[in-house]
Amino acid sequence: MFYHPQDWVKVAVQRLGGPTQTAIALGVSGTTIFNWLKLKRVSNLGKAKQLAKLSGLDHQKLRPTL
Repeated sequence: MFYHPQDWVKVAVQRLGGPTQTAIALGVSGTTIFNWLKLKRVSNLGKAKQLAKLSGLDHQKLRPTL
């Protein structure tokens, strides 16, 4: 299955069971997760690495550098 680069945060969140489960797993608010989904990137590098590890993705897909 191919995903466009902007879809990786959504994929990661889905793999963890949705926004609520992802927020609980990462110790952040649901609002934070929805902001990441809206921005299509994880703003915090530490959280990007944690989410990547839990979802089985590369953190650079979740927090791409320009």
